[in-house]
Parts: sequence; structure tokens; C-alpha cells
Amino acid sequence: MNKIKDLISKNKYLIFWVLLLNFALIAIMYRVNIRAVDIFYLIPQGKYILNNGIYHIDPFSIHSGLHVVVQNYMSSCIFYLIFKIFSWNGFVIYTIICNTLICYLIYKICLLISSNNKSLSIIIMVINDILLYCFLVPRPQLLSYINLLLVIYLLELYIHKNNKKYLYFISLISILQINIHASLWIMIFLFMLPYIVEGIFKKYNIKPILFIFLISLVCGLINPYGLENITFIFGSFHNKYMTSLIPELYKTWFNTLWGTIFLIILITNSLIYIIFVNKKVKIRYLCLYLGTMILGLSSLKGFSNYLLCSIFPFAYYFRNKKFNIDYSLISKLCNIFIIVLIIISSLLIVLKRNEVQEYVAGNSYSFLLKHYYKDYIRLYSIMEDGGYGMFLGVKSYLDCRAEYFIKYNNKKYDILKEYFLLQHSKININDFLDKYKFTHLLLNSGDIMFKLSEIDGYKLIYIDKEYEYKLYVRKDLIKTDTPEIKELYIRI
Repeated sequence: MNKIKDLISKNKYLIFWVLLLNFALIAIMYRVNIRAVDIFYLIPQGKYILNNGIYHIDPFSIHSGLHVVVQNYMSSCIFYLIFKIFSWNGFVIYTIICNTLICYLIYKICLLISSNNKSLSIIIMVINDILLYCFLVPRPQLLSYINLLLVIYLLELYIHKNNKKYLYFISLISILQINIHASLWIMIFLFMLPYIVEGIFKKYNIKPILFIFLISLVCGLINPYGLENITFIFGSFHNKYMTSLIPELYKTWFNTLWGTIFLIILITNSLIYIIFVNKKVKIRYLCLYLGTMILGLSSLKGFSNYLLCSIFPFAYYFRNKKFNIDYSLISKLCNIFIIVLIIISSLLIVLKRNEVQEYVAGNSYSFLLKHYYKDYIRLYSIMEDGGYGMFLGVKSYLDCRAEYFIKYNNKKYDILKEYFLLQHSKININDFLDKYKFTHLLLNSGDIMFKLSEIDGYKLIYIDKEYEYKLYVRKDLIKTDTPEIKELYIRI
């Protein structure tokens, strides 16, 4: 007990700031709603795998025989169990736990490379975590961030302590990553490359790093899908329909909000390097900076990797800076703040428990499922809405698992291309509808068919004016004996 008290006493400022960061994160999550679109397809995937085992043919869409590789199968199982045990608030807990580990790893890395400068390490940790806020959503990528930071920490431990035993854990991380979130498995090796490059020119021995690099590559084969789990993502690289339809794959152009934010951070970081950093720049940090900057410029998703790797090196460059901070006031308020934060966070979880399930298409789906059996529905919807439908057990034309709808991957149909051409008036709408014979059409304001006054063969039965949705039913399926369907239902 005394050891625990001593540990808390020695790290009370770290604990204080981590709690404060997590409290702010909870407030943000409930302000914008905690659900991330990916949750809706991860939960049913996990449930199916736990009940039926690993699958290779997709059971969730209206398309038959699609070959798939579930690259996040373990994450899906974890998410299903979280939802089953804790419901929606479990994802708040998941995010907070992940963020706490991210903060701790950033702090430990900074502490290690700054020669134990605690004040500097806490400052950099706080700044780094705040910049990562927009990526701290309940998705498998949070587990990937933890794994990638662990790889950096283990490499730094090897260099500082000259003990190769730390490197052995990287092979275990490789196995974990390929099973949790295979699409980011390759990032482990991209993060290792700067340490190999520096090792060529510096004094530390790179042979153990090269050895564990190769071993970790082989360890990537330890998964239910084998080599295909590694190569499946290659079909999505530079696919123009993926990069046009998936927001996180949009290029970080500077005339967009994200591009502007990225530019400000990039310029600020670069100026700090130019003005304050001395000439002895560490090769590994420079390579990490430039490499992740290229990733950030290539897509919004890559921007998160830049934030992971571009901030912590300042702990090395400013390690000799002494921050004479008076912690007396903080020390007095620390215990009170911690208690208050825990109470407020708990109240937010309890009071908001019924609001976290809201989804923009939720009312439309409720109306649909009230009048039609889900097993007989063949729904047309956009990707995001298809993911929510998947959560409800409705099979759709498209959902959030965009890589499954590329012919190179599924070995059957180029559905994503077809959808793109439809939205850009390159495909006749009537021919498209006749091909699939959808039972229902769920259209939002961004869909090309939304503004049509009427759609041949379909009747408008529901309008959600608040969220701008329209629901159509194929005319031969109209229930004439149901009063609600006889007249158009409009939700204000």
C-alpha cells in the first residue's frame, strides 16, 4: 500500500494532466456523440466471428460471393464484447483507456530521450495529446497508435540502454498488430526504418534491429488469413474511387479546413526546428519527421502518423531547458480536481447514456423496420448508412467497408466504381435500379437521386426533414393494409 502511495505521490502531476486530458476528451465525445461510423460494422462482424468463426465470403451485403479478408477481425471481436457488456458507454471507457496509454507512452518516450526532464515531458505529452484529439475516436486505430508508440519506445530503450532484449517485444507487437488492425501493420516497419538508417551512420549496433525487423516480418504471417492479410490492403492503394469517396483518404489540400490545420502545425513545427534546434539533428528523428510529413500530405489518415512522430523529438532537443514551474498551487488543487473530474465524467456517462445511440439515419431505419421484415430488405444506401444498416441486420448495396467493394479485392464486382459513376451521372439510374431490384431506397441529401421528383417503380413513403432523408419502397411491395404507408409520412 505504501508503495502505491509513493508511486502516486511521485507521479501526481502526470496523473493530474492525464485525468484532465481525458475529462476534456469525454466532454468532446459527448458533445459530438461518441459513436464512430466504424463501430456499426465492427460490432456485427465481431458477433458473427465469435458465433461462426473466421469467414472468407462476406455474409453482410446484398452481393453474393464477395471474397473478403477481415483485417480487423480481433478488433471486431473486442468491440462486440465491449458493446455486449457495457453498451455504448463502453466505447467511452475504451477510448479513455487507450488515450491514457497513449499519453503514458508519449511521456515515457519523452522522459527517456530528455534525460529524465519531467516538466518538459509532461508539457510535450499534453500538447501532443491535444493535437491528436480529432483522431481519438473509438476505432481500432487507437490500438494501432499504442502499438506504434510501443515500437518507438522499445527502439529508444535499446539505443539508450544498449540491451537488445527490448527489441524482442517488437515481434510480439507485429503479431498483435496483424491480428488487430492489419491495414496499419506495415507502419511498424516504416517506423523502424529511420532507426536503421541512423544506425548505419552512428555508433549503435543495427544488427539486432535488422534481425528483429526480419523476424517481425515473418511474424506477420501468424494470423487466420496468412499472407493475404498482408497483401489485401494493396488493392486499395491509390484506388481513385477509394480516395474520392472516403473522407479520411482525401488528400490534405491546403484549401480545406484539414489542410489549413495541417499547414499551421507543419509550419509551426518546422519553425521550431529551424529556430531552436541546434545543428546536431538526430537522423532518426529527421527521417521520422519527413516520412510522416509525406504521409500527412498524402491523406488525412496519414496526418495522425505525423502527429505521433513529429512532436516527441522536441523532448530531446530541449532536454537541457529547465522549467522553473511553481507547482504549489497545482499541488493544493490536484486532489480536489481529480475528485471533481471523476464525478463529472461519471455523471456525463450516466446522464447521456440514452443519447449516444443517435444516428442521422436512425429515424428512417426505425420507420423501415417497423413496416418491413429486415430479412426481406434489399436496401440501397450510401456507405455510412449501410454500415448502420449492417448493425441493425439490414443488407445493403454498400457500407463502410469500402475495400470489400473493389473488384481487385472481392474477385467479383467493382461496386465502388459503379457507385462513383452513378453519383456522377455516368450510369443510367433506371438501368441501375432495374439491375439490383432494391426493395427500398434510403437517400440522403448528398445522393444523386435525392432531388428527383419521382423515381420510376418506387414510391416515396417517408421524409425526415431534420436530417434530410427520403425513404422509397418498390411499388409492388406497398402494404395497402397498413394505414401509415397509405400516406406519405413526414418527420419534421
